[in-house]
Amino acid sequence: MEHKLDWTETGSGNMGSITPTCACGWTGSPEYNYNDDQMTSAQRQWKHHMREVGQLRVGQPAPIYAGGHEVHQSTD
Repeated sequence: MEHKLDWTETGSGNMGSITPTCACGWTGSPEYNYNDDQMTSAQRQWKHHMREVGQLRVGQPAPIYAGGHEVHQSTD
């Protein structure tokens, strides 16, 4: 299975948020715009998800956001 990492956006201003998601159906927790580390926190969730599904080993870097709201992780 290919894991395609993305996010959904809701709200606006400081109360807006992004919620990390994956093509496999996984949905993370919202990260709010007022959080200075919003993207870092979302990347931590993606990294944790990838470890859970066995696609990422300890010590590997977190998936990187690559503009356009999607990051691809191959299962190979």
